[in-house]
Amino acid sequence: MVLALALVLSLVNPWALLQSGAWVSMAIEFSRHNSLTRALVMTFDGQHPCKLCHAIDAGKAQDRQKPKQTAPAAADLKLFPPPTDFRLVHPPMPGVSPDAPFLPGARNEAPPIPPPRFA
Repeated sequence: MVLALALVLSLVNPWALLQSGAWVSMAIEFSRHNSLTRALVMTFDGQHPCKLCHAIDAGKAQDRQKPKQTAPAAADLKLFPPPTDFRLVHPPMPGVSPDAPFLPGARNEAPPIPPPRFA
């Protein structure tokens, strides 16, 4: 549940989430004194904004005034130097010499051709 909420919050504009919450609270508040149809009309007509709607509009206006920051290109990011000597090393196995040409239990001979027949 928390992961799904985090995913939604990362993909959706935060102002849209706040606006949705404001609309729900306005519809509930207006429906206390009016019919549900009238409450929904009052919620979405733009003539009856709540405090949260004003705050959201101010936040959106402030976001529009900020200059957009561009992210640096991936080629410009040099967090770690490239490796100069890179090798894959097999982890040591107890009881096996590192110079052994094969692993214990491995077979080196080819299977018999044709396969043996059972009588």
